[in-house]
Amino acid sequence: MNFRQLRYFVAVAEELHFGRAAARVHISQSPLSQQMKLLERDLEVVLFERDRRKVTLTPAGAEYLKHARSILESAEIAAHSARQAGLREIGPIRLGYSVSALYSSVVLNAIAEFRRLHPGITIHFTEPTTRCSIRALLAGEIDGAFVRGPLPRHVDRWGSDRVILLATEPLLVAIPRDHRLARFSSISISDLQDEPLLAISNRLGTALNERLAQIFSDENREPKVVMETQELSSLLGMVRAGVGVAIVPEAVTEPRSIHVTFKPLDAHGAHIELYMLLPKRIPTAISRLRAILHAQRTRNV
Repeated sequence: MNFRQLRYFVAVAEELHFGRAAARVHISQSPLSQQMKLLERDLEVVLFERDRRKVTLTPAGAEYLKHARSILESAEIAAHSARQAGLREIGPIRLGYSVSALYSSVVLNAIAEFRRLHPGITIHFTEPTTRCSIRALLAGEIDGAFVRGPLPRHVDRWGSDRVILLATEPLLVAIPRDHRLARFSSISISDLQDEPLLAISNRLGTALNERLAQIFSDENREPKVVMETQELSSLLGMVRAGVGVAIVPEAVTEPRSIHVTFKPLDAHGAHIELYMLLPKRIPTAISRLRAILHAQRTRNV
């Protein structure tokens, strides 16, 4: 007895007609009849009463039908469970992201599309910094991460299958709309020399802070940081309140505030990268998410 014979048997038992059953399982009537005879021989029991006018189940056949249906249903459940496990649908996938990554429409649109296509997969998000995400990825604590550059040197050597550049965004200066710099088309580091600067807390070790430190160093300037916060929303709130100005990735300018305006930062290296980092062994579900991101980037080129 095998699963094919069980499917054939159930078809004949439900149709009670070898011709209709053969069409249902997509074989000829003669091989189907032969398979039922082999099944009866193996079981050493008669499953069908046959005559020229009709086919009926014997009591043994009726009993066997109940179990055959149960076996086939269990086999289908097992196959579905295996497919789900391959996609990590049994158990969530874990994604890390750095402070501004989820402001990006590229990331947000990809996650929304992924959830539409795979509603059975739960996504758990954690919000570490770029360096914390890298450590978590290496430790197997997360399955992927959306992070900002610059990346540590050892990560640059991971290869393009694990380090995916999603976007390169200009850095903008966020200022109150009534600020003296609001009339400027762009703002240089020297323009900011006497301005109180707001920043993400340096102890978090964000990639944004690393990039800004390099930009100011290249200009031989020291930023006049008067306040640090742990969240970009708080940072922009303080700009709106007139506490100071801030330098942020372009992605965080949406949704725009009527109280804050954004001007290009005119400085060497005034941009920041957005990456997706992947582990050595990439789960199928993460591969699907990567494919969605790739399709989005291709459409936007």
